[in-house]
Amino acid sequence: MLTTRGLKIHIDNMREIIYILVLAASIHMVFPAPMFAQIAAEKSNTNAKGIIIDKKGEPLMGAIVRVKGSNRGTATNMEGRFVVESVPGDTLEISYVGYKPMKVEVTEREMSIMLAENDQMLSEVVVTALGMRKEKKS
Repeated sequence: MLTTRGLKIHIDNMREIIYILVLAASIHMVFPAPMFAQIAAEKSNTNAKGIIIDKKGEPLMGAIVRVKGSNRGTATNMEGRFVVESVPGDTLEISYVGYKPMKVEVTEREMSIMLAENDQMLSEVVVTALGMRKEKKS
């Protein structure tokens, strides 16, 4: 009788023990544990990494990077770099003030994304204060 963690296995003879050990060793050789870990990692979330730059190649600090259809997102750091949890095939939505928003598909390698300036920006802004009077002085 073999007992392990509350499981009792009754083995009648040595031939059955050898058969079980050979079978277990064969399975381990054909399907090693790292292979199972790799398959699980491929199906789980990974990190999308990259840098957001402008047309001059300068990094854009504070650009917003979101995974479309989820609540995952981040902002780029001082070097314009970002890391966000996603899987290859997800779509990233990138936005930055003064630049056109962009959508890109996540790849397995580090991405370099260039944002284009928004040509339809306001040329001037007028600020008014409600209830303020300007008195004319003589």
